[in-house]
Amino acid sequence: MRKSIALLYMLETLETRGRMEKKSITDKLQITDVSFYRYLKSIRNYLTFMRDGRELIYDRNNDIYVLVRKATN
Repeated sequence: MRKSIALLYMLETLETRGRMEKKSITDKLQITDVSFYRYLKSIRNYLTFMRDGRELIYDRNNDIYVLVRKATN
């Protein structure tokens, strides 16, 4: 799986579903856990660069990643 395709798929999943599970992504894209975490870092870097108020967080209680809007003060 090409990295660019995987990143787009992961970001699209987050935007449309609002959440993403590691197992479903690694199974669908046939990538390793290491690649999954590397791609998460790339997505977080992208969101930081864009400065549009979105943030990728990990919800430990539900074992999912969630795309949220940062609170503005």
